[in-house]
Amino acid sequence: MIKVLVFIKKRDGISLESFIRHYEEVHVPLVEELLPMYAGYRRNYLTEGIYPAGVAREFDVVTELLFADSNAYADWLAALEDPAVLNLIRKDEENFIDSSQTIMWTVDAQGQCH
Repeated sequence: MIKVLVFIKKRDGISLESFIRHYEEVHVPLVEELLPMYAGYRRNYLTEGIYPAGVAREFDVVTELLFADSNAYADWLAALEDPAVLNLIRKDEENFIDSSQTIMWTVDAQGQCH
């Protein structure tokens, strides 16, 4: 199993509620249509936290993408290089995401939660 974590910040001028609604009702169906090769697609919205004085929240959601194997992951990466696919995704992101702040990591997820 391969996991990708994406740290996403909402764009300025949009409420967290509007951000979540757009992500769930518009963006998720778009991604599911264009990039169906993942085995799991989970959004983890930050609702509260403890920050040192003067430190701003750096992102609003941690998105997890799970891939069954390296072939599915490679297919996803290849699909993201298709200008038509990437243009559709980026165009929608302009509505609710500050894409300049997006960070994406492929991680080695170890262990099980009990």
